Amino acid sequence: MMNINEKNEANSVIDRGAIKSALEAGVFYVKMSTSFDELDPLNMLHNSRYQYILERATYLFFNAVKVIEEFDIVKYPDLHHVVHNINLNYLKPIFGVVPFYVAIAPQKLREAGAAFDVAFLSEDKKTVYCKGTRSIAKVRPVTFEPTGWTAKFRETHEYIIELIKTQKK
Repeated sequence: MMNINEKNEANSVIDRGAIKSALEAGVFYVKMSTSFDELDPLNMLHNSRYQYILERATYLFFNAVKVIEEFDIVKYPDLHHVVHNINLNYLKPIFGVVPFYVAIAPQKLREAGAAFDVAFLSEDKKTVYCKGTRSIAKVRPVTFEPTGWTAKFRETHEYIIELIKTQKK
C-alpha cells in the first residue's frame, strides 16, 4: 500500500494540507454549546438533542475538509445523502449550559455509503459524554437509489481514514 504522503498529488482532487490542518490525528473536533432550551427537567442535555447537534457538527466537518463548502445540492451532489443509522451510547450526562466538543472520524467508505465514529466530549476532551456511530448513504436525486460518491468526497475520506490508521500505529 502506498504511503499517504507518496500519493501522486498531481492527479489529486483534494488539498491534503488543508484537510490535515482541519483535523487532530485524523479526527475533526468542533466546539459546541448547550442552550437552556435543550435541557430536560433534570438540567441535562435532552437525549433527542444529541442527534440534532451531531447533524450540525457533521455539516461543519464536511465544510472543514472541503467536500461540501456550502449548502448547495447542485454544486455539491454529495449533499444528496440519507442517514442510514445513528447509534449513540449515552455514558455521562451533559449538565447545564456548557461548552463541549463533538468529534467525528470517518471509519469506512463504500461505493455509496460511509460510516463515522462520533463522540461528545468535555471541553478538556477528557470526559466522554456520549459515543457511537453514524452512517450515511448517497442516493440519486429522483429515484433515491444508491449511487457513488464524487471523486473529491471519496479521496478526502480515504485520505482521512489512512491518516487515522497511521496515527494508531
